[in-house]
Amino acid sequence: MPATYEIAYSFSTSSIPIKGLETRFGYEPALPSRTSSKCGMPVFPPAHKWAGARQRKTVGSPEPTSVRVLTRSEHPVSRRHITSGALRVLNRLYRAGHTAYLVGGSVRDLFVKREPKDFDIVTSARPTQVRKLFRNCRLIGRRFRLAHVHFSGGEIVEVATFRCTPELEDDDLGSPEEDAYRRDFTINGLFYDISDYSVIDYVGGVRDIERRVVRTINDPWVRFQEDPVRMIRAIKFASKLNFKIESKTWAAMCELKESIHKSPPPRVQEELARLLEEGASSRALTLLEESGLLGELEPNLHNYFKDASARSEADPDGHLIFRLLDQVDHYHLENDGKLTRPLLGSVWLLPYLLAEDFFEASSPDVLVRSLAD
Repeated sequence: MPATYEIAYSFSTSSIPIKGLETRFGYEPALPSRTSSKCGMPVFPPAHKWAGARQRKTVGSPEPTSVRVLTRSEHPVSRRHITSGALRVLNRLYRAGHTAYLVGGSVRDLFVKREPKDFDIVTSARPTQVRKLFRNCRLIGRRFRLAHVHFSGGEIVEVATFRCTPELEDDDLGSPEEDAYRRDFTINGLFYDISDYSVIDYVGGVRDIERRVVRTINDPWVRFQEDPVRMIRAIKFASKLNFKIESKTWAAMCELKESIHKSPPPRVQEELARLLEEGASSRALTLLEESGLLGELEPNLHNYFKDASARSEADPDGHLIFRLLDQVDHYHLENDGKLTRPLLGSVWLLPYLLAEDFFEASSPDVLVRSLAD
């Protein structure tokens, strides 16, 4: 029997199938058969810095193509919306002679005019070199070392060295384009260059942001088998940004849904919890159900929404959870804050608990035993 992934201490995820979800929630139709796609791995200017970058051909690697560089006037990313700590790290690395870029979700969020939760930096400097530049720096990790630069007020800026292609050692210095192609989705593969305030795009991320599409970098069947948790992350980005999931990416998710059991349960648990916290939990829940992931992660709740006879009188149409989550999302947006995870999880479990008459239990022990069964 598939494992159940709990969020916090005693709750799990659920959903409900609704006809016409393609229209309501907007994902592109899945293709019936697998097709391959080829992307580029260019050498990013300036030439004196990366002209000697290694051109390694690996499984799933793209063919060389041109990089897209957006000048300051061509993109909405502004230093005014970057924290002082992140700017200090970027500028100090640059003045020390290293390449340093803002990367990932922060660049994506600034592109769509959202406030980033944190700021990550990627650089040509080794972790030990970063530590020498910042007295307030701590190195973490074993296999792939990261530098955490701490600032007053609790801000932590994470700094990573450019990653190389997978078949090499993790401590082997990569180039910017190699690092970009190691990332999960095109919208997360953009770099912001502090030296000239440009945005650098190796993977078509700007195009997909403009089209409002979530797409894996390279073959989605390969990328999801490398890390099945990426399927949950695809749903998270699509729901919170109100983007569509690209057709090949969606088809791979539906086909590889069972591979989610290969991922460590704590990672799955954390990503599921984050789905509730983004202010778009109702849509995320629908995409989990439609992709088949919910049936793998929480078969009891999946069956509850499939079987009308299993529902309680309080939820005859099976829409109660959507009404509750819509209220949660509304509260999140109106109050600019999050509810606690246990409270959010109880919302997800409420319809199932009502159907099983758990609230009629004579003691908490009876309820716990019923959940365990």
